Amino acid sequence: MNPNNPTPDDYPPNPESHPVSHPEARMEEPRSQHGEVWRGIGLALLLHLIQIPFTVITYMFSLIFVGVSQLVYIVPAIVVYRRNGRPGVVKGLIIAAAITFLLNATCTAIFFATLSNIH
Repeated sequence: MNPNNPTPDDYPPNPESHPVSHPEARMEEPRSQHGEVWRGIGLALLLHLIQIPFTVITYMFSLIFVGVSQLVYIVPAIVVYRRNGRPGVVKGLIIAAAITFLLNATCTAIFFATLSNIH
């Protein structure tokens, strides 16, 4: 192929037929993906309100182990949003669940370490 004479097969005939070639289209995708991740984080935080009845039912056991008990509602939410083709929301749910697990594990470790030092 001669660079001065490209064939029609090398380039699309209409740039609008390929939205990736538009700078506006490239800007929209990351923004919407970014918003979807935040939507997933917010959804996970709202779903954490389910811990209130869990705490009553399990006599405070689920409150101590929120990082594990959250799997009861986070995993089904991930499955539903993955089936609906919303990977950004799934990422947000996973991020929020991971942060919740790590914070809960740290606080639980500190709590039990303090209890062991008292006795």
